[in-house]
Amino acid sequence: MKCIALLLLITVYCKNTFAQLDSSEQKLAIFLPISLNNYFDKNNKALGDITKDAKNIVDYYTGAKLALKKLGTDGKKLAVNIYEINKTTNLDSLWNTANFKNTNLILAPVKDDIKLLAQFAAAHQITFISTLSPLDGGVTNNNQFYMCNPTIRVHIEEMYNYIKNKITTNKWTDPNILLVKTNSNKDLALYTHFINMEKKQLDKNFKTTTLNFNSSALPPAFFTALDSTKKNVVYSFSLNDTLNEALLKATSKLKNYNILVLGLPYWENFTFLKTDALKDARFVYSTAYHKFELDSAINKPILNAYKKKHIGFQPNYSFYKGYIYTYKYANLLATYGPNFIAHINDTNLLENNKLIFAPYLINNTNLNLNYFENRKLYFITQKGNNFLSIDN
Repeated sequence: MKCIALLLLITVYCKNTFAQLDSSEQKLAIFLPISLNNYFDKNNKALGDITKDAKNIVDYYTGAKLALKKLGTDGKKLAVNIYEINKTTNLDSLWNTANFKNTNLILAPVKDDIKLLAQFAAAHQITFISTLSPLDGGVTNNNQFYMCNPTIRVHIEEMYNYIKNKITTNKWTDPNILLVKTNSNKDLALYTHFINMEKKQLDKNFKTTTLNFNSSALPPAFFTALDSTKKNVVYSFSLNDTLNEALLKATSKLKNYNILVLGLPYWENFTFLKTDALKDARFVYSTAYHKFELDSAINKPILNAYKKKHIGFQPNYSFYKGYIYTYKYANLLATYGPNFIAHINDTNLLENNKLIFAPYLINNTNLNLNYFENRKLYFITQKGNNFLSIDN
């Protein structure tokens, strides 16, 4: 059984811009969780219908190819191999192959195979950067594993720091902070991340009130807890979309109160924000990426390149992430060689969507490392369905 499928060598597609491999060139391996041979013909054109999951990876792959082509035209020399990974993949059989030997960096938009790749990378001391998934796959004690897309824990911890910064810089004076959740176990888990930050920080001036809701209807206690003389900061930890819609609808109608609602990162995808009833709802959510199309590095020419390859399709965030992360980390590898990891937090390559990796420790007592996670978030202010600003 063929466990590793070497799909293609990027130099085949970029032969005019990538020099032939020599001993001085660095190696990058990109692992994809599908076989792209099922979706492209020999001329690299998309075939037939592409399922939603497959489209994310195809879009990511397209962005990665465009980034590598751009690096080639910039004179960067790099050997890049693309591999399929699935449940039957035997990574150990790959280790001594000529194409993979001396690989310096693994990039992968994987989800189910994160732990498998992370353990393989750790065993062979290869840096592995997970580029799409917000899940860590249960990885622990691994100094080779880096996450671009933070876990929900990071989002909540950084929202805590966002609130704290507003208070310590006197942008918010003695705000009335209301923490909203239901009694579900999932809401409680998210809420606990915030409370743990409170305990760790021991901020005496950081006063919060917790409100537990039993249903999607806002109880009278919520309205009673609001203060017309202060700024009301309402942070919802709830995964109940009906409750969140009711919360935004109610607060947008209270014109005599100064209310700002804080939400979870997935709020940017709320479909109900397009309704007239929520056009005045004002809220802030966190995201690790923001409007990739605003970066001059991937503006109109790159978008046009995508549309030429995939007629009738519109790119999604996977395309932009494929471009951004490949462009950034392949560039660092080609520029600095094995020492690229010392420059992992360089932010001069991009206008938006910068990443800053920090160690995630098992606990604060023994300081043992779990892995490295991106903690650079953007706090997006919206009114209804309209983007207002980045508030960092």
